[in-house]
Amino acid sequence: MLCRLSVNNYALIRNLDIEFGKHFSVITGETGAGKSIILGALSLILGNRADNITFVDPLKKCTVEGTFDISKCELEAFFSDNNLDYESQCIIRREITPQGKSRAFINDTPVNLIQLKEITSRLIDVHSQHQTLLLRENSFQLSVVDAVADNKKLLKQYKDTYKRYLILRKELEETRLKEQKEKTELDYLVFIVEELRIASLVSGEQDQLEQDLEVQSHAEEIRSKLYLAAGILNEDDENIIKKLKEVVNSVIAASRYYTDLKVLSERLDSTLLELKDIAEVISDTMEKIQYNPELMAQINDRLNIIYRLQQKHHAKDIDELITLAENYEQRISGIESLDQKISELEKKLQECYKD
Repeated sequence: MLCRLSVNNYALIRNLDIEFGKHFSVITGETGAGKSIILGALSLILGNRADNITFVDPLKKCTVEGTFDISKCELEAFFSDNNLDYESQCIIRREITPQGKSRAFINDTPVNLIQLKEITSRLIDVHSQHQTLLLRENSFQLSVVDAVADNKKLLKQYKDTYKRYLILRKELEETRLKEQKEKTELDYLVFIVEELRIASLVSGEQDQLEQDLEVQSHAEEIRSKLYLAAGILNEDDENIIKKLKEVVNSVIAASRYYTDLKVLSERLDSTLLELKDIAEVISDTMEKIQYNPELMAQINDRLNIIYRLQQKHHAKDIDELITLAENYEQRISGIESLDQKISELEKKLQECYKD
């Protein structure tokens, strides 16, 4: 019910405030008194166009505001669906600037014209000649039946259930579409995971293989350099270890007469032991490093598999390939679980439909 109407700066109206009682109100007046102007102002909060309005003061905005008692209008759902604060006293306002810009508010919250029309169409009916607007609408006829039958509680229960039904139906449709789309990729995903699984990739393997390949590719050169080093240290007639032994013996002999040389002799002896150990390591390494054509071929084959997979999947290392395989396995598991999810949704939807 309209309780109050306020109009400012509209047509011939500078300021107008009308308070309506709880009973039947009539506005009368001679032709030209301004009855239709009031209806014109009221039409603005009904969401009508505001292109051709005139202003008393062209520098100020036009404002039309209506206060409604909506306690018996069952509009709670509208306020909830549109994220608006519900109050039994509802204030609806429309503002038009001299530049033609329009703004609408419900309880001081900005709304668009669609929302404005939706609520005011349920609060105000303007009946002209040959017009019976609401009487012809199914929604109005049904609301009369519900009002007579006192179906408010049942209607809310039905709406809540129907809303849940629509949500479930949409989720089921989306899940079916997702399954249809994902299953087109399932064979490809399975193929990729199987290919990566067969490759038996191990983190850090590539670095070791590349190092082994480098050794095999230069095995003869490495052995040659080590052979030269071994000769200088311990094999040649005038090798370093032999000469160092002579140095050690000389310093030990001198230390018998000059005790300060004992520390130096110990250091030389320690150096001699270290050089002997180094010579042994070089000899052992020479024995280990042998050019093996079969081993080199195996390393190349293994690296070719890794490089091919990296190039195919744009991965920079083996860890990325392993992560890719794990992600694809999860996707495969998710796709395979869609059948069960669809079955559960179908069951829920059927139960909701019965409700």
